[in-house]
Amino acid sequence: MYWSKALKITAITDKFTRARFFKLRGAIKVVIDHDVPEDLRMLDKFWKVRPFLDRILRGCLSLNRPDCASIDEQMIPFTGACPCRQYLPMKPNPVGIKNFVCATADGIVLDFELYQGTGSLIEKVEEPEGLSLGSLVIERLCQTLHRGTKVYCDRFFTTIKGAQRMMEKRAVHDWYNNEEPTR
Repeated sequence: MYWSKALKITAITDKFTRARFFKLRGAIKVVIDHDVPEDLRMLDKFWKVRPFLDRILRGCLSLNRPDCASIDEQMIPFTGACPCRQYLPMKPNPVGIKNFVCATADGIVLDFELYQGTGSLIEKVEEPEGLSLGSLVIERLCQTLHRGTKVYCDRFFTTIKGAQRMMEKRAVHDWYNNEEPTR
């Protein structure tokens, strides 16, 4: 984008060629492999870029929380080698990394969870027994929302068990705290 004719930024393009940018981008290293323990490598398929992802997530989590949020999946276009690469033919970018996103009505990302398999979500949710992938995603991404937030999602995330779980949380919360209902 910096090197395009319409959006050219001479402060960058005069000092940094496009070819050099792509060469550096291809050689960037976020962590030193020997500093990451083997057990962490086995648990996190994105361990090589985890510091980068954590920094982005901290920025998302620092944003103000709205009264309404939407949870959906998105594809991060990626054609390289990755154990979590997916192919979803109905998406605009069908090959990439599946990312579950909680966002505002304006599309501002509030929280996200890169899909590494259902097992990684089970570890991040209390009492995950019997929940589908969609319900696990809702449970995980709602952890960072305020109580009373209205959450919108499509049918992939909507299950009877998941809806019952949210209703139970609301009833328990209302009974014990006598406050606003849960999300």
